Amino acid sequence: MDVKKLFKLPELPSAAVNKRKWSAPKPDDSASSSSTVVEAGPSSPDPRPAKAARVDDDDLSDATVEDDTHFFSDDDQEDGRFFGGGLTAEQSTILDIMDRAPSPTSSQNDLPGLRKQLLRFERAINRNAEMRVKHATDPARFIDSEADLDAELKGLLVLTTQPAVFYGEFVRLGGPASLVGLLSHENADIAAAAIEVIEELTDEDVLTQGEDEDASQAGEAMTELVEALLKQSLLDLLVSNLGRFHDVLDAEVAEEERAAKAIEAENDAQAIYHTLGAIENLISSGAVGERLVAETSFLSWTLSRLAAKRPIDQNTSYTAEILAILLQTSPANRSKLGSTKVDDETGIDVLLSVLARYRRTPPTGAEEEEFVENIVDCLCLSLSESDNKRRFLDGEGVELMVLLMKEKRSFARVRAVKVLDHAMSGSTGAGVAGKIVEAKGLNPLFGVFGECGEDKRRKGATVTLQDAEHILGIVGSLLTHLPSESMERLRVLAQFVKDDYAGLDHLLDLRETLVGRVGASAGEEEEDEEEEYLARLERGLFSLQLLDTVLAWVVMEDDACKDHVKVMLRRQGLGFADVTATLREYRENVGDQLAVEGEQGEEGLRTSDILTALIEYLESL
Repeated sequence: MDVKKLFKLPELPSAAVNKRKWSAPKPDDSASSSSTVVEAGPSSPDPRPAKAARVDDDDLSDATVEDDTHFFSDDDQEDGRFFGGGLTAEQSTILDIMDRAPSPTSSQNDLPGLRKQLLRFERAINRNAEMRVKHATDPARFIDSEADLDAELKGLLVLTTQPAVFYGEFVRLGGPASLVGLLSHENADIAAAAIEVIEELTDEDVLTQGEDEDASQAGEAMTELVEALLKQSLLDLLVSNLGRFHDVLDAEVAEEERAAKAIEAENDAQAIYHTLGAIENLISSGAVGERLVAETSFLSWTLSRLAAKRPIDQNTSYTAEILAILLQTSPANRSKLGSTKVDDETGIDVLLSVLARYRRTPPTGAEEEEFVENIVDCLCLSLSESDNKRRFLDGEGVELMVLLMKEKRSFARVRAVKVLDHAMSGSTGAGVAGKIVEAKGLNPLFGVFGECGEDKRRKGATVTLQDAEHILGIVGSLLTHLPSESMERLRVLAQFVKDDYAGLDHLLDLRETLVGRVGASAGEEEEDEEEEYLARLERGLFSLQLLDTVLAWVVMEDDACKDHVKVMLRRQGLGFADVTATLREYRENVGDQLAVEGEQGEEGLRTSDILTALIEYLESL
């Protein structure tokens, strides 16, 4: 059974399955553009102009270096960082030879070389610390040690060539503590380089680079490495560095300083990107994701980033994607999102504010469109928690969704339908159901429903069968939660009756389409029933089950509708028995979900109970 279908959980964003890979920004973009936001991406192999040393010590703020080029050659300026590409000529030659050579049959022979390299790494750390203390007022005197440290740091990437062997040795020699310790280095570029190394070491793609027989061993070694890194307060240090990097160029920067500041902002954007990449690697374990949210300020940083009124760059889109992953895997994270406040706004308020920007203005380009989809998924996931549904109501979320549905050409129109479906799902959706009717949302809702179908189009915008599933979910929830004989319930039923049963006819047309897509009729025996059932769910069976539930409700509530449906089904060679068969199969697979909360001390009404009542009524006809 498709649990996501039944509990209405959005699919994981693509980054949860495939590691996000972006092209780097053009080197001259940030320097020549007047934009205050700098795009981020993987480090570019093209050399960029060198920049002045970045020393964060307050007592060194007035120190300067007279001539950077005196200390470094062009080869030292890769990635636009002061410390250059990192590898010496000898190390580059060694790595080139390793890349061309076949995998060694015995990795143990490489361990002595690895131990020597790690020893040089430790010495570089100690040497740099000594030089910084000795020449605290003269940065020019410790620059050489900083360059050596950067080179040895980036040389650690050799660990990824044989993770099954090298990772374990790295842990045993205490490498994780030294590596994580560099995240608090006084020079932001050293911290950024350490983050990039951590990202590469924890990337799951590393596991597929070796021989097949080493894959399981490599996986165990990576798990050991990640645990060692986490013991060194890695999560807290990664998040604290997010506040250290600033990828927004101050509009008040003097013209003569703009080019240099733009390069610095671009490098900070790169650092934020790699920090997010490292975090994504770590939260592949749900437990780590919960620790990240519970023990650090990452959620506050994320909401602040999303709430900022700025162009949607790659890092902002990436942030929304990671948030969706965190919420997908953890109810605790979803609850935490709702209770976290940024500038007196809860996480639900922030998500609603972001979505409100697209009421009349569509996203520009695929990057921003993906960003909006992730915001919608985050909101839908959050609404699985009852407290967040209350916050959604308090933040006038229903009213906003109704406004979005009224915009005929709005990109966010069908996204609003999806949000309302999730807001009304489960036993705690009664408040949302009543608010939809009160906010006059039925007409725009059924307006979208009238456009559902494979060939329904309006000026290039398609309302798909997937969107129809969300609308059917909303209507089913309305009929489940609204009190019998109430005015609100009668208004819902009136939508099917008006215009000479136009809504009911469209419902039956949509049913015919779904039956054709699903293929095998309900109850048909197959060699592998479970596999066949899942395949039919993928083809639209769940939508058909929701539709027949709504159809049964309408038939039971109104005798005129019952007679009209009976005639229309007969024209297709069908009868109420076909609807009953669908509902019976639905009941067998729906589980024990609570559909309506009971009064205090009462158990409430379950979905299976509702289906049983509908089936019994149809069978009596």
